[in-house]
Amino acid sequence: MGNQNFDLIRGSVMQRTFVSRELGATLNIATVPLSEIYSEKPIENEYDKVLRQITSDVLGIPNKLVLDGNQYDKLIRVISKDEYFYPYNKYLSERSLNYESHSSENLARDSLRFLASSPVGYPRFSLQFVDWPIVSELLGNKEIPSINSAAIQTGISCYFSSRLCEIEINKLITEILHCDIPVAQSPKHNSDSLLEIIKQGKSYCLAPIQCSPIIGAHHLIQGEFVAAILTMAAAPTMSFVLFGTLAVGEWLVHYLETNRHQDKEQSKSDSDS
Repeated sequence: MGNQNFDLIRGSVMQRTFVSRELGATLNIATVPLSEIYSEKPIENEYDKVLRQITSDVLGIPNKLVLDGNQYDKLIRVISKDEYFYPYNKYLSERSLNYESHSSENLARDSLRFLASSPVGYPRFSLQFVDWPIVSELLGNKEIPSINSAAIQTGISCYFSSRLCEIEINKLITEILHCDIPVAQSPKHNSDSLLEIIKQGKSYCLAPIQCSPIIGAHHLIQGEFVAAILTMAAAPTMSFVLFGTLAVGEWLVHYLETNRHQDKEQSKSDSDS
């Protein structure tokens, strides 16, 4: 919250919602200063670890289900070149997006198309024909660090969905990338383009939704996901950014509400010790 201290304001969440003319999906992007949801200052070589932990805490899911940018990049190296995926890649070769190779930003950019290709918009890539035991063995032979099987499925679905997406989705994401996203800094706030937020990102991840603070789990559409970024864009301090087709800002508000006394309790504990 800037350099000013507040006794009664626990946190500040800002959300911008994009509604498409042509697609059924609505994309929501919410931001909160990292200091309001994470008490420690992360060091550079632990950004992925911190983002995975925050994302799993906010969403209420196991940490192992969260796929980070480095894991996704290693996964891409296998599925874009290995013979097992050749039929898929051959079919998609003319439609593949030319992203910078071996960049953790790939996950952030692919996730946007993946999210926009929601079941209420265009269908995502089907995984029913992928032989998971073979894929698991493949990853082991390629000496890729162990990745949870559910996270592997998330990554493969994201990779192919982003390359199968319709022209309208590409156009929509291109427009959104150049829109400013407000970064919460109560009482002031700044903004920057989504493209710059991604470029200034320190870590990226993608995770499934298993429950919601605003709707019952039985009302969730199967296969819903959210993406998250730790970024230095538009603010003097780091921000946590959450993307999704549902109102992702509600997850952050719910997390702040349920942890509203955590920082005070921590301060009291430190003073008593």
